[in-house]
Amino acid sequence: MKRTIILLALILIIATAMWLSYTDTARQVEVTDLPWQVEVLPDGTSRVFGINLGRSSLKEVSQAFEAIPEIAVFQEADGQLRLEAYFGRIRLGVLEARVVAHVAVDAASLAAMVARAPSSEPMPSGARKLGLTEDDIAAVYGETVDALTYIPTAEYDAQIVETRFGEPAAIRQINETQRYWLYPGIGLALLLGDEEREVLEYVPPRDFDALEARLPAAVE
Repeated sequence: MKRTIILLALILIIATAMWLSYTDTARQVEVTDLPWQVEVLPDGTSRVFGINLGRSSLKEVSQAFEAIPEIAVFQEADGQLRLEAYFGRIRLGVLEARVVAHVAVDAASLAAMVARAPSSEPMPSGARKLGLTEDDIAAVYGETVDALTYIPTAEYDAQIVETRFGEPAAIRQINETQRYWLYPGIGLALLLGDEEREVLEYVPPRDFDALEARLPAAVE
């Protein structure tokens, strides 16, 4: 009987120690890859979602996101070209979002990809979506990602944005229901709408002026 009591006491002590160890470990777990966790680096680039914008290759981004993107060139009605890698809906940290990586490729290379495009599809915006050859896709994986578009599944409002991201440097009203909250210090333009889905545009802070110049003009 005495031996049984001692054994039960030992089991209780061990179980208590394991529980305390578990809770201590749980307290130390840090949630990462959140949209407002942007690290500005000395060279004017930034790190968000584990990606060094302006330095990381598309291959590195794909590995970090554990997803294979759909890669295409988009040709606007005015002839402008851009190369995008669409990751679809993925989980980053504890949140889900649709993510598009913008790949930095020179104009001559983009024009050559368009000339070789095996497919062309009209888009509702008036742009055309051009497919890439297998060789071009393989080459694109080695190119640098210089911007990310992040479309959260969670809904944001002004209070949430200000609490998480802080007060913006400026707010640009672009129509009756949508406005851009501008954060040049971290390279972020956040489109906030009354009913529309929010869109976060990340660039290296050194490139924020170029991003701002591409945004729609403010309404009077």
